Amino acid sequence: MTTTEIKRYLKILLIFSGVFFCSCQPKIKVGVQSTQQADGGWGYQILKDTSVYINQPYIPAVSGHQTFKSEEDAMKAGRLVLKKIVKRQNPAITIHELDSLDIQYTK
Repeated sequence: MTTTEIKRYLKILLIFSGVFFCSCQPKIKVGVQSTQQADGGWGYQILKDTSVYINQPYIPAVSGHQTFKSEEDAMKAGRLVLKKIVKRQNPAITIHELDSLDIQYTK
């Protein structure tokens, strides 16, 4: 066996080892769920596996402690935040994004 063949076999072995190592890593599940607040409004939570990663009981970016008026609005905002986290972007939500999602709040 020549040195070139040994190097080729070592490269193949390294590639298979890398693929095997990556496939053995535990998969982290992330998700979003709505939460009903004490005042009857809605919030959302971003979950990482079974742990709460972000608990957002109020509408972000607006003044005061306003809850989402519907579960659907809370989920729309939560899904946007989750999408940003997955893309490794700043998870903050702006007023413009709330308006573009047609989320109802008191201005």
